[in-house]
Amino acid sequence: MDGSDGAALAAESARLRAVGLSADEADLIARRRLTGSGPAASADGLATAVALAVMAGAVVHLARLGGDALGLDDGALLRLVPVLLAPGPVVLLALRRGASRRTWAGLAAALVAVVLAATAVPHRPGSDAELLAALHLPVVAWSVVLVAHAGGRVRDLAARVAAVRFTGEVAVLYVLFALGGGALLGLTAGLLGAVGIDAEPLVEWVLPAGAAGAVVVAAWLVETRPRLGTGIAPLLAQVFTPLLAVTVAGVAVVYAVGSGGRFDRDVVALLDVLLVLVVGLAVYGQVARDTDRALNPGVGWDDRPRLATVVLAVLLDVGVLVATLGRLSGLGVTPNRIAAVGLNAVLMVVLVGTAVRLTAAVRGRGAMSAVERWQAASLPAVVVWAAVVAVLLPLLPVAG
Repeated sequence: MDGSDGAALAAESARLRAVGLSADEADLIARRRLTGSGPAASADGLATAVALAVMAGAVVHLARLGGDALGLDDGALLRLVPVLLAPGPVVLLALRRGASRRTWAGLAAALVAVVLAATAVPHRPGSDAELLAALHLPVVAWSVVLVAHAGGRVRDLAARVAAVRFTGEVAVLYVLFALGGGALLGLTAGLLGAVGIDAEPLVEWVLPAGAAGAVVVAAWLVETRPRLGTGIAPLLAQVFTPLLAVTVAGVAVVYAVGSGGRFDRDVVALLDVLLVLVVGLAVYGQVARDTDRALNPGVGWDDRPRLATVVLAVLLDVGVLVATLGRLSGLGVTPNRIAAVGLNAVLMVVLVGTAVRLTAAVRGRGAMSAVERWQAASLPAVVVWAAVVAVLLPLLPVAG
C-alpha cells in the first residue's frame, strides 16, 4: 500500500471511528473497503457470487412458471418477483460476515415473512392497494439485505451508515449493468429479427434472470472491489445534488404560483417521487462524503447545495402534505391518500431532522457525524411505513 492509499485508509478509519466504531473495527472495515482484502475477495468468493446469481435467476423463473400451479395471479407475481431479488445478496453478505446461526435464522424468517406478505395478504385484483403493496414490498425486502450487511447489528448506527453507502453503490452499479445489458439484449434481438428469428422468447428468459443475478453481482463487486463504487457513486451524488436543488426550487415555484396550492392525484404521486429522490440523495450524499474529509470534517463545497436541497424539499413536502390531508378530509379515505399522507409525514421527519443538523454543521455549531447519526436512526421509520402499506393497508375496508 503506497502513501496515498495509506492516507485514504487512515481517513476512512477515522471517519468510521467518528460514527461510533471501535478502533479495531474501524481499521478492519476501512482496510476491506479500500483494498478489498479478506477471504471472500478470492476466486472462491467469485464462484459463490456467480452461483448465487444463477440461483437468483432460476428462482425468479420458478416463481413465474409455478405461479399457475400455486394459484398466483399476475398481481401476486408482480408483488412476489421483486422481493425474490433479496435472498441472493442476503446469503452472500451473511456468508461474508460469518453470520451466527441465530442471525441466519433471523434472516431466513424475515425473508419468509416478506414472501408471505407478497403472496398471502388478500388483494382485490387491480386495486390501488395492490399496486401500493408492489411498490413498497421491495423496500421491506431490501431492509433484510441491509440487516445482513450489518451482520445482524440492527441497533448499530455505524452499521446502518455503512449499509446506506452499500445501497447507493449497489444501485449505481446495477443501473450500469441494466444499461449495458439492455443495450446488448436489444442488439441481439435486432440481429435475430433481421434474419427472421423471433427474439421475444429469449428476452422473456434472459431479462428476468439477468435482473435477478445482477443484484448479486453488484453486491459482490461493492463488497470486494469497493473502489468501483466509492469512486463513481459519490461523484454522481455531488454532481446531481446542485441540479436537484435547482429542480426542487423550480418545481416548488411553479406549483405554488401556477396551481394555487392545488395538487391532484397524479401531481402528488410525481412530487412524492421527487421527494423520495431528494431524501435518498441527501442520505447517500451525506454518508458518501469524501474520505479525505474524515480527518478534517469541515464544510465541503457540496454541503451547502445539499442543505439548500433539503430545505426546499421541506417546503415542498409541507405543501404536498397539506394538500393531501385536504383531499383526505374533503374527498374521503382511499388507500392512495393514506399511503401519501404517511409517506409525506415520514419524509418530513427525515428531512426536518436532516435540515436542522446540517444547518448546525454548516454554521459550525454541530458535527457532520450528527447528520449521519440522525439519518441512520430514522431509516427504520421508512421501512416500518413500507411494511404498513404493504401488509396492513390492503386489510382495511377502504382497500376492498
